Amino acid sequence: MIHLCAAVVIIDERHQGAAGPNHTKEYGTMPKNKTHSGAKKRFKLTGSGKIKRQQANRRHYLEHKSSRLTRRLASDQIVTKADEGRIKKMLGL
Repeated sequence: MIHLCAAVVIIDERHQGAAGPNHTKEYGTMPKNKTHSGAKKRFKLTGSGKIKRQQANRRHYLEHKSSRLTRRLASDQIVTKADEGRIKKMLGL
């Protein structure tokens, strides 16, 4: 907690380090950005900077899906432009 008195900054000692391990005793430090743990398991970055994802519907009940469909679902897809910004933010890119 910071109190301003006559243009002098006084730092309240009771709240030092109370924010957790991402803050230090020095004032002016920003907290660390953390990668979204679900996103890092689901998305991969290509060499050109695009984001790859797997397709849905290939986990179970494969016996009644055609072989053509299961082969098509096996290929990875590129994430659309509309979702790319949100996913890059989750990945910390």
